[in-house]
Amino acid sequence: MDERMPGVAPALSNGRARSVGGTILIAMLLLAGCGGLPDATRSVPPLRSADPTATPVTGAASAEPVWDPLRRPLVLPAMSADSQCPRATGSQVVEGLGPGLGQGPVYPIGLGRDGNLGLLDTATVDGRFYLKTLWFSAPNYAGPVLIRGGRIDGDASVSFGVGDRYGLEELRLPVQGWAYSDGVDPSWRQWPSTTGVPTTGCYAYQVDGSAFTLHIVFRIV
Repeated sequence: MDERMPGVAPALSNGRARSVGGTILIAMLLLAGCGGLPDATRSVPPLRSADPTATPVTGAASAEPVWDPLRRPLVLPAMSADSQCPRATGSQVVEGLGPGLGQGPVYPIGLGRDGNLGLLDTATVDGRFYLKTLWFSAPNYAGPVLIRGGRIDGDASVSFGVGDRYGLEELRLPVQGWAYSDGVDPSWRQWPSTTGVPTTGCYAYQVDGSAFTLHIVFRIV
């Protein structure tokens, strides 16, 4: 484990899924060296904190005015039972990071270049699989970001993890706290986190910023 990386878990020793019970262990993140991981995950460089609070936060009551305007109705893409998962595609949008999924200005890394990711080497917490997900924002957007999600080919929710906290219904990427990586333009803000899903299927994020709403579809196989 790189001690400079906020919110990143120790490696899974046997390369297999692990169940975490009792005291929550920070073992939910897929490290770059694990076998079978997509290139997008391997390419995530070590993160350094740009601020003591440089991780996604859940927010306190006093911060709700920041998030309430972003909490628009959750309306995910529709998908019929006999159609294919309309996965987003990834592209190399900034030097030094793996492919970012979607059209931006806010992107996730860790879901592969084609929005298709297996559950190999993930860890479980309370029956959910947690996948390492690094979010980053282009320099042309400097505001807060609210992320929620759900399954679009069935009835299941998406949850989020930050540090040693799991099962969050939404992920808040604040203006006052973020991270940066060696070799990456520091104007590209970054937030390490995890995405939790209960099973395989087709899922979508809804990403709300001050003046935009994005949908990013991915599949867990």
